[in-house]
Amino acid sequence: MAIWKWVQRIHGFRKIFKVNYRVSVFLVDETAVKVSGKLAWVWVAYEPYSKKILGFWLSRTRNSYEAELFLRSLVKLHGKHPVYTDGALFYIEACRSLNLVHRTYEFGDWFFEVIEREIQVLKDRTENFDDYFPWKVCRLDHVWKWLNLLHLFNQEEAISIVQKLRGMIVLSLS
Repeated sequence: MAIWKWVQRIHGFRKIFKVNYRVSVFLVDETAVKVSGKLAWVWVAYEPYSKKILGFWLSRTRNSYEAELFLRSLVKLHGKHPVYTDGALFYIEACRSLNLVHRTYEFGDWFFEVIEREIQVLKDRTENFDDYFPWKVCRLDHVWKWLNLLHLFNQEEAISIVQKLRGMIVLSLS
């Protein structure tokens, strides 16, 4: 129950923390997840050199319009950078529309291995969250809030705040 309450309250608070690491490329991929028994798509952007998730996008469809919305949100937050993808046509169209450099990674490349590992972890965590905290009406709000919370707690600033809070709690209990 505590986790559910955190997810409800923390939505939107991740904007407090500024990105303080260098972004050189957008490594982008998407995966299908089951949310309340229906398919949804989670889009992920990853920075492989600093090993940070740059952003998420959640949608019911997988097409060039959703890819463009996702990439536009990344450009707004991090500026224009080359986009590396698996070569799906909707990414190529979205990059062309936004005037972004598009490059394709091949199966077995280092970029491929990195993004697939991140996608698998994200997919497992998201589906587990939906299993433990299902929503009766199949809206994507609760999963979107979960992704924001997950992103927040992967930021170094948030991790240091949580560690300080743990230390204060331990001191007050002793």
